[in-house]
Amino acid sequence: MRIHENLTLEMGNINFIEIRKITMVNLLNMLFGCFSEGLPGRQVVDNTKETCPDVIEKTGNGRYVSDINALKAKYGDRFMTGLCIETTLQVMLGVCPRERKRSDAYKGLVGYLKRNYGINLIIRSQKIKKSMKKKVFLVGKVREIEPDTIMNIQQEIQNELDSVTNERRVVFSVANPKENEFEFIFERTSLQDLVKKDKINSADADTITGTGLNGFMMPEPYPSVPFGSYFNTFIDTDCFIDSYKESARKLGASHMKTACVEITPQYAKLKLAY
Repeated sequence: MRIHENLTLEMGNINFIEIRKITMVNLLNMLFGCFSEGLPGRQVVDNTKETCPDVIEKTGNGRYVSDINALKAKYGDRFMTGLCIETTLQVMLGVCPRERKRSDAYKGLVGYLKRNYGINLIIRSQKIKKSMKKKVFLVGKVREIEPDTIMNIQQEIQNELDSVTNERRVVFSVANPKENEFEFIFERTSLQDLVKKDKINSADADTITGTGLNGFMMPEPYPSVPFGSYFNTFIDTDCFIDSYKESARKLGASHMKTACVEITPQYAKLKLAY
């Protein structure tokens, strides 16, 4: 039985790693839409001269022009939809000066970036504990993540996901809402229903874990898509989380207190607390 160009299934000679790789690529290509024209539901514009009254800071209407230019100069090609800028107040004061040297002085800029560029700006205290550094199992391997390295990890994973389909079908971002908590968001679109109660779509599961990416297989795999089927299939959420946590442990990831997923039509989110 021929399943993919030069890959043939023969009795006693089944390349399951190659099958999983093909399954992942097919699932992403068939279920997820392409983000080449920007994220749906977001207003992504590059005209910083047009400002919105509800996000203007007290310092004046022209404030965001210099702020955006300064951020573009600092982050270069990374300054695009899906970026999460996690930095300290001291760094922000150097890039985008304020008279009031407090993080709330950037409240308007935070809203403006989110609304017009789809960019998250998170400004944190100077005091970052060493305990914030965690080893996290994500998209095919264990990665060391801390507030200072979030943007680098985000770009690294985005590049890996783009390489699977040679175009952007998933937009990846990281959030650090509380100390010792991380959220990993995989935004995608689909004409199919990707949400079922207490279940996770196989394509979302493969994307989060990186199953099939560069031949990666989880030490404790969850049930795979039926052989030869690339349709819209689902896995019990509890089964997925159990497989994820056990695989993370075997791969040497940091011990987590809790792990859960949040699935919506717009994104799949993995939440980890340590």
